[in-house]
Amino acid sequence: MNCRRWIILSLCLIVFACSPGSANSINQTLNITVASITEMSLTGSPVSLTVQTAAAGDEPDSSEQSMTYNISSNRANFKLTAALNSAAPADTTVEMQAAAPGGTLGGTSAGFVPLSTTAQNVVSSLNPGYRTAITVTFRFTAPVISGIIASTSRDVTITLTAGP
Repeated sequence: MNCRRWIILSLCLIVFACSPGSANSINQTLNITVASITEMSLTGSPVSLTVQTAAAGDEPDSSEQSMTYNISSNRANFKLTAALNSAAPADTTVEMQAAAPGGTLGGTSAGFVPLSTTAQNVVSSLNPGYRTAITVTFRFTAPVISGIIASTSRDVTITLTAGP
């Protein structure tokens, strides 16, 4: 009989402990937002382009230097453009070629694009994604008619913007 009392008492305690009247809960509203993310960085040394050689009877050789860029974006349908802060020296050309990132970003490279003070499309049709170590190459061409040009510099502005 003593064992029976303990069993009944234990069952009563379990029932009272699990009764819904003893529960207490609250609700909290969560406001969730994902902002537009479009980030890019360049890695590598400052670019130095020097035209200094030519084969006899030919135009001077172009000067090229490559570095890499990294990109992260959650935007769809965007592109990469590039522009110089001031025009290239007379009779010369500054060009840029950015490889398409590939992977989830996809993209289409425009190949070597002559740069000017107006933004030029260099990679188009980019999708959401991220990628590192994508090659970008700068090329400087100075034909003999450009003469000797003292050291000068130009800034290149590379922009991720909406577009195909």
